Amino acid sequence: MRKEPFMKMVPWYKGYQGLIEPLHNERIQVTGIYNVVEGEEDSLEITELPIGKWTRDYKNFLEELASTDEIEEIREHH
Repeated sequence: MRKEPFMKMVPWYKGYQGLIEPLHNERIQVTGIYNVVEGEEDSLEITELPIGKWTRDYKNFLEELASTDEIEEIREHH
């Protein structure tokens, strides 16, 4: 367009609180949000999944880890 150079753009999603960052190889890394539960250093609270990761798929992943004893327990809070 008018022989102007292209501007690099970073995706943006309304309301998304996770991290969207460009990598050096023209790729984008999307990271959700989790917190270590206060007083329980072995517990995590996941509050935002990465964009494109469905809740059911992630729950299946966690259930698979639980079935192999890589994690102890999964709790859902809606």
